[in-house]
Order: sequence, then C-alpha cells, then structure tokens
Amino acid sequence: MNGSFKKPLTIAIIAAAAVIVAVVALALSVNGRNNNGTVPQKQTESARSEAVVQPSDTELHTSQSAATVSVPSESASEADLDGEATTIPDIALPAADGEITHFSRAYVPDARVEDIQLGTVLPLRELFGEGSADASFVFNEDGTFTDTLGAGQVKTGRYNVTNGVLNAIALPDETMDITVTEWDADGKAPVTFCVVYRMGDNRGYRVYYAEKV
Repeated sequence: MNGSFKKPLTIAIIAAAAVIVAVVALALSVNGRNNNGTVPQKQTESARSEAVVQPSDTELHTSQSAATVSVPSESASEADLDGEATTIPDIALPAADGEITHFSRAYVPDARVEDIQLGTVLPLRELFGEGSADASFVFNEDGTFTDTLGAGQVKTGRYNVTNGVLNAIALPDETMDITVTEWDADGKAPVTFCVVYRMGDNRGYRVYYAEKV
C-alpha cells in the first residue's frame, strides 16, 4: 500500500520539477533574445545618430574650404571701395593752342593768409583750423591733383600747363583760381603759386604755396 502511494507522489514531483525547468528555460530564452536583439539595436541607432551629427575630418575641411571660397574677403571689398573713391573722371579743361604738359610735385601752404577784400593778413590756422598745418597741394604726372586744405574739404580734379598758365578744375565743376608766381628753370612746373579760396561769406582769401622740401 505504501509502495503504491509513493509511486504517484514521485511522478508528481518529477512532473513539477519538469515544469519548473521548462519555465526557467523559457525565461532565460526570452532574456537572451532581449539582450542579443533590442540592446544592440539601440546601440546601432545611437551610433548612426553620432555618425550623422559628427562629420569626418575630411568633410569638415571641405566645408570650411567651400565657405572660405564663397565669402569675399573684407580687405578686397575695402580695396574696391578705395579704388572707386580715388578715381578722378575726365574733366574738360580750357582749350589750348600750345603744348600741354604735366608734372609731379607736392606743395605746402604758407602760414599766413591774405584777406583780399580787407587787404589784411591773418594766420592760416585761424581761417582753416588746426588741421591746416598738415595740408598740401599735390600735382600728379597723370594730370590729376589733390588739395587737402580746401576750407576743410579735400578737393580732387584735373589740371594742365600750357602757354605758361596752370589750369585746374576741381570736382564736380569748380575752376580753381590759381596764379603761378614763379616757374622752375624749364618753365614746366611752378616753384610757388597762390590759390584764392572762397569762404561761406564769399570773401576771397589768397593762400601762397611753396614746393615741399
């Protein structure tokens, strides 16, 4: 009797153990699939994201080179603007029958100015300001000139020398009142000359220039 009772009990224990082993095996199998499939997939997606966000050194170098080529440099833009600002167009100077010549020299103003209306003399700085100490009148071989006194304004224009007369017109269309008081030995360039400037009150002021030493 006892033997027959133990036999079914043994079978039941073995069956229960088999069920437990099957459950454990199933759990391990599911866990293994999660470890081998889901996690690497996330890692792969993360790696792909990093690959998109972080380009290679070669791509960075290429992008930087392209940006450098497509953006004009500031210095080039500034050079173009300066070129436009210093261009002096052709100006119709008085017709001349004799030979037309040009020269290249720089002159500085005398420290005194003559008031033509009153016949008095006053300091250059009193009329033209402190900056007049560095003023100059420059003639170029290409027939252009620059006057940095000009009542505080820089004047540019064109000139020529013909028949012992220096003709000069400042932009846009201002005939300069210039009288040469002494020519060089060849008669090609002035040693001294004077310029009459008209101020706001339309009074004339004569400024004498001498060759810059």
